[in-house]
Amino acid sequence: MRQILSYLRQPSVPKSLTTDIYARNVARKMFARADALIDQPGQGRRVPEYDGDKDVREVFVHRWRLIYAVYPDHIRIAAVIHGARLMENVRPL
Repeated sequence: MRQILSYLRQPSVPKSLTTDIYARNVARKMFARADALIDQPGQGRRVPEYDGDKDVREVFVHRWRLIYAVYPDHIRIAAVIHGARLMENVRPL
């Protein structure tokens, strides 16, 4: 999350994305979505790149994909990536 917020605050990012307000809004929504997964881990869709593995899911926050793995007693956030990024560049679960 810190890396995402740092990215959103960089001058090289288009002006519409550089405000602290936008960065804080993305962070707030990201944490809210992650918190909601505790009670409803099945709410996200299956991640297509994981061949429909029912235990690997994702939810979207703005342009970001929050990818998580579902275990019997917990969930684990595996990655938060920009929607335009290729999954082949993401470490496997």
